[in-house]
Amino acid sequence: MEAACRLISRRPWMADDLLSAAELETLLSPAGAVVSGAASPRAPKAPATILPYGRNASGKLEPGLQQALMAVHGRCASEFAAALTTLARRPAEVRANAVRVESYRELDRRLESPTCLQLLSGTGVGAWLLEITLAVLYPAIDCMLGGGRVPGTVKRKPPTEIELRLAARLTGLFLGALTSAWSDIAPLELSVDRVECNPRSLPIVASDALAVCVRFEVDLAGTRGTIHLAMPAEVLRVFASRAAQSSSAGVPSGGESPRAADPSDATVEIVAHLAETTIEPHELEALSPGDLMTTSTPADATVAVFQNGELRFHARSGAVAGRKAIEIERLATASGSSASKEDAETSDGPSSLL
Repeated sequence: MEAACRLISRRPWMADDLLSAAELETLLSPAGAVVSGAASPRAPKAPATILPYGRNASGKLEPGLQQALMAVHGRCASEFAAALTTLARRPAEVRANAVRVESYRELDRRLESPTCLQLLSGTGVGAWLLEITLAVLYPAIDCMLGGGRVPGTVKRKPPTEIELRLAARLTGLFLGALTSAWSDIAPLELSVDRVECNPRSLPIVASDALAVCVRFEVDLAGTRGTIHLAMPAEVLRVFASRAAQSSSAGVPSGGESPRAADPSDATVEIVAHLAETTIEPHELEALSPGDLMTTSTPADATVAVFQNGELRFHARSGAVAGRKAIEIERLATASGSSASKEDAETSDGPSSLL
């Protein structure tokens, strides 16, 4: 069992006390660099060189960086949820709900064992860690194999070699979503170097080096689990630089407000287009409670799901726990959206709401 959890793969998947300036310089200096005067009092750097990526005692970042990181990884969560829904053929929800700075040793205390912990590497980005907990991995594999209709008990055993091969598909989807979300920040070319079931088998988890850790919550097939992503602290410099560029750019011409950085401040309109029909004005006036309106749409026809007016998914309607619900079946394709676009043009968009 343990041997199956140690795989080597270099094939990329395509997919309120702040740190002092000297401490930040030590943190971000190249490996092996010696900082002189470590035992003497540290003289503060010039204010112009201080970048806002300190953390307080609770591990929280300054608000600006916190929002920027949440925005980027919120987009990653959305793209991964859509891809996972298609792969598992079950509705999936993914949320990036926490970003903090902590050492790899602190992170190790929160990692499960056994688990599916992957060491990632890429050009110029250092070592990254990706943990897919068993509460996410096994339900996803179950759905990929045609199950997942009834929530089951999550197995507490190390994944087998076959299960790790299936897990690679899940990793590929996540890395694809992560690369896409990072495209406006920096290019990522991450690949899986090593997979471990026991986190203590990786020397990096015993390191006191700081990392930026993002926690994702995943709801799939009636179960909830977490995915942890740990990035080198150097990414804070990238985000600080990017935030400075965005601030200097100001508000776009035309008076439009910039997009909110925190996804929790934004809303997304989701409309399910069930059916439509036409009636005469006198028929409309004669309608009363208890009357039935029939349409030419078959009862088992797929439902078009629009996001902010754009066709995104095809689904089936139903009910869950006494409430109206839709089950996402597949992503909308360009060829499969022509009919829905014609409907939208003739009826000024979807008019029947779920």
